[in-house]
Formats: sequence, structure tokens, C-alpha cells
Amino acid sequence: MLRVAGGSAKGRKLKSLRSLRPTEEQVRSALFNSLGESLKNKRFLDLFAGTGIVGIEALSRGASQAWFVEKARKCVDLIKSNLQECHMEERGRVFPMDVRRAIPLFAKKGEKFHFVFLDPPYLKVDVLSQSLQLIGETDILGEGGVCIVQHSSGLMLPQQIGRLQKESVKVFGTTTLSFYRRGI
Repeated sequence: MLRVAGGSAKGRKLKSLRSLRPTEEQVRSALFNSLGESLKNKRFLDLFAGTGIVGIEALSRGASQAWFVEKARKCVDLIKSNLQECHMEERGRVFPMDVRRAIPLFAKKGEKFHFVFLDPPYLKVDVLSQSLQLIGETDILGEGGVCIVQHSSGLMLPQQIGRLQKESVKVFGTTTLSFYRRGI
């Protein structure tokens, strides 16, 4: 069962698909507890959004907006349904496209986010690397912003990627969260 772990929508049950690997509640709770009050009234970008649970959790805990990027049509419909279930459709926008197209598009339009979360399929290491490189080279992550990467614990990510500098790593069994901060 997939449910929102905290905030205004705490306990709300959301839909998923068998083919997805949504971020576990323990991992989400640890992530959002570490972000704490810094999330309030900030913009959150959920890349490879799947069910939308991470961006919805951000909205539930006080983010002003969450944008979701997901190319699978079934997932796009699922995210929209889950936003409606939580009465958050006004604060969430869903973009049905490849992440590697979305990042440059957002950068070209001058969009900036305080937090960027990406959780590509664990076996798609090349897609992860390309996406992280795009985030590090563009300005979609505002100065001082945080990029959080969910990945397999067996994968070591570089200390620096473009203007992104790794700050910390949290391990949860086979899942790891790597936190990057954007410098000047």
C-alpha cells in the first residue's frame, strides 16, 4: 500500500502500478525529515516521477509547487489521479516527456527550483548520469538549491558534477540518497 507519510495529506492512500518501484515510506520520511522547514513555500521538481509520491509528499509538507516529469503515459495519468486524490492538482504540474528533454526546456524558459529529486530506474545508469550532468550544467536548480538522487546502494556517484557538489549520502539497505548542493 502506498500512502503519504507526513504533512497535510498524511495517511492518504495513493494508487500505483505493479511495474513501478515507488520510493519506500521509510526513505521518504527520512528525506523529508532532513529537509524539514527548508521545504516550506519552495518549488520542488520530481523527475522520473512514477506514481508522483515524492512530489506529492513535498506538497503535503509545505512546498508551494511540485512539477512532475514522467514519460510513461500510464504514469502520467496515475500522477494526475493521485494529485486529485490529495486535492493538490492546483499546485502540481505534470509534464509527459523525457527528463533529458525537460531539463533543457525548463532551463531555456528560466524555470528554477529549490529542490530537484531524481529517481530513474536503477539499471539505467546512463540515463541517471546524463540527467545529473544536465542539472549540473543548467540553472534549473537555484543557487544553494539541493538535488537529491535516489539510486542503488551499489552505485557510487561522483563528488562533483558541473556546479553540483555532493554534500552527504544516506543509505537505506539497497537504496541510497545522495544529496548535492548547487554552488555559484
